Amino acid sequence: MYVRIMEPQEALAVEDALDDSYRRQCAELRRELAAIAELDRAEAYRVDGALSMPDWLSFKYGYSEHTARAKTKAAHAARVPPGYRRRPRMGAASVGQGPLARRVRYAGRG
Repeated sequence: MYVRIMEPQEALAVEDALDDSYRRQCAELRRELAAIAELDRAEAYRVDGALSMPDWLSFKYGYSEHTARAKTKAAHAARVPPGYRRRPRMGAASVGQGPLARRVRYAGRG
């Protein structure tokens, strides 16, 4: 098996590209979760005959029931009320908030 050793400068450039990609993914996830929370608060899913936001997400985007519920829960957990500044401590996210909420909350650090 052949393993190519990267030069430090090349490795840093690849790592920077990966960091940029991760930041963009987190920003997109924040926008997605903000939209989900807004639509859920307005109960906009009812227009299409859905009974809940997770039901609508499953129908509209093909998410599994589990993923749709997790995204809806994370959307509300990630919301910060206007004027409220919170500083999460490392490990402050509870298990119940799920990995999506933690990913959004700690995105952009680093």
